[in-house]
Amino acid sequence: MIENLNFFLRLIINVICRYEGELVLRDVIKKFNEGKDWKRTHGLWYKNNGKIVKNPRQPLCNINDVIPDFRLYDSVRFNRPIGGKVRTTIQFETYRGCPYSCTFCNSPMTRTMDKNYLRRKKIDQVEKELDYYVKNFDPKFWFITDDSFLARPKNENFELCDLFKKYKIPWWCNTRLENIDESILRSMKESYCDRIQFGIECGNENYRKDVLQRPIKDEVYLEKAKILNDSGIPYGLNAIIGLPGETREMVFETIELIRQIEGYDGIGVSIFIPYRGTKLREYAVEKGWLDKNWISGSGYLLGGSALNMPKPYLQNDEIWHLSERFKHYCYFDKKYWDQIDKAENLDWFESIYNKEFYTKYAADGKTHIENRYQSIYTFSSDKYGVIH
Repeated sequence: MIENLNFFLRLIINVICRYEGELVLRDVIKKFNEGKDWKRTHGLWYKNNGKIVKNPRQPLCNINDVIPDFRLYDSVRFNRPIGGKVRTTIQFETYRGCPYSCTFCNSPMTRTMDKNYLRRKKIDQVEKELDYYVKNFDPKFWFITDDSFLARPKNENFELCDLFKKYKIPWWCNTRLENIDESILRSMKESYCDRIQFGIECGNENYRKDVLQRPIKDEVYLEKAKILNDSGIPYGLNAIIGLPGETREMVFETIELIRQIEGYDGIGVSIFIPYRGTKLREYAVEKGWLDKNWISGSGYLLGGSALNMPKPYLQNDEIWHLSERFKHYCYFDKKYWDQIDKAENLDWFESIYNKEFYTKYAADGKTHIENRYQSIYTFSSDKYGVIH
């Protein structure tokens, strides 16, 4: 199967865009309209008689000069299920890149390619862009694609929130838990922030610091979680399992940390993917746990992990098993854990999900969890190991 997929990819991919695409796409269209060989556009690599031709790279674009033109899309392109409703949702960025150095992420690599890669949009440019979307698409929801929304000077965060008040449109963002405080959460809520997603990734403090390069202590996460839980803004948490050198005990450290945070209403669980250009991929290759020629999409993901680690580290069947049950361990009382571990079919737990989870938080007065987001996350796992 893997060999067939690799052959298929080699057969159908003849041209790729390297680095950023705005200027490349502009020049491709220009050359095409002029009847010139568009494959020679700077920023493209292409095959010629079986050999790869590497055109020079394009310079970085000025993100304050670019507004995506979505007019060719059918309107259904913007329909997105949010909070149990299908809403007309527009995605946009307020800055490009990420200042952090997480070893599982490819964003740090972009800073090695160009020291100026991290760029923020001016507030008036964001306003110009949002005005364009409102005029042309009548959005009902903003989906902000910034790697970490609050990773900017604090005064800019408040300026953006003040801008969002103008539109009275609910919005979603992804950020880091350590960057929140009462003042910014209050401003976000007043500006119609509808939901936030936070990456916890791993519950082992030493592993986060030494391997993932996320040197945040558990106590900081828990202190920030108290502030977040009092804000009234619904939020979800992300975790990664199957990390290089991870054991079953470490997975349950992540589960225990999430259980202590408590106020979340959804969990995203991903099996580690060793993307090229990441430090964690290099680490896995050095340890002999990953073939240096492995590429994403080559078939491994259909069965779970791409890594082959010796015991006591997680085995492929363990990773898959835990990915299916991770959320159940987080949500349910430990009296159910043995049943969760041994169950062949997890459907039974759905019948007591509301009783054991939502009713608990409703009783605590956290009715925003009960009333607004019950239908976002369900107990289902797709073939890629991501639980929704």
